[in-house]
Amino acid sequence: MKNSCCFDPIDGMMECCENGCRQVGDKDTAVAYKSAERGELEKAGYRILGNMGDQWSDLLGTHVGNRTFKVKQAGESANQ
Repeated sequence: MKNSCCFDPIDGMMECCENGCRQVGDKDTAVAYKSAERGELEKAGYRILGNMGDQWSDLLGTHVGNRTFKVKQAGESANQ
């Protein structure tokens, strides 16, 4: 199944999931969720050498890797 991403401006941020979208609640922030997923990859024996994303939640938290790279979002100006 193809990954899908959603954003609902009324209810808040939604996460990308293999099985569709999921609501990010107060107890499971985007940073906590992404950190946990990266931790699972490391437990499975993978090493995270580089991490790249357009959201700060992609780069913050634990298990971020040796290097992180923040890329601008579509439509974001170079001055931001």
